[in-house]
Amino acid sequence: DLPSETEQWLKADSSASMVFFPLTYQEKLLGSLGVIYHATAQPEKSDASLLKAYTEQVAVLIEHARLYQSTREHQKFSNALANIASRLNSAAVETHEISRLICEEGLSALQADFMLFYVCDVRNPQQQLVPLCVHVANHIAESLATPANWPAIHMNEYEAQALHSLQPMLLYIP
Repeated sequence: DLPSETEQWLKADSSASMVFFPLTYQEKLLGSLGVIYHATAQPEKSDASLLKAYTEQVAVLIEHARLYQSTREHQKFSNALANIASRLNSAAVETHEISRLICEEGLSALQADFMLFYVCDVRNPQQQLVPLCVHVANHIAESLATPANWPAIHMNEYEAQALHSLQPMLLYIP
């Protein structure tokens, strides 16, 4: 069913037919391309084959654009890891410098607002994690960039669920 505005427009414009062609790439539906023909210009079989060829090429372009974007995102991530590895290999680096570098590169590569690096508390390694480093985006208050302003995570808290799993987890923290 078409929206009523579209139906009214079709009637007012004396359009006789609307044809939709699926945009598919390797049997994956990416979308649909609609074509409207006026009453005086009905589609012919040659038009249908031309439109089919057109939608096939559009689907390829859409998929290539998606792959290009995905590659760029992976490239950012790879660059961040290469930068960390390069800095670590270039000299003996302090633990604090490593954690700062991990947070800084992670924030950039993941386009995040915050990057927090928690480690086991040396006084209670089985009980809690404490923030070692925090890196925040430019638009975030600088006071939040201090690890002391972030709470420890106790192993029995909801936030610690990700620490007990070997698989990545997305936690929603209210």
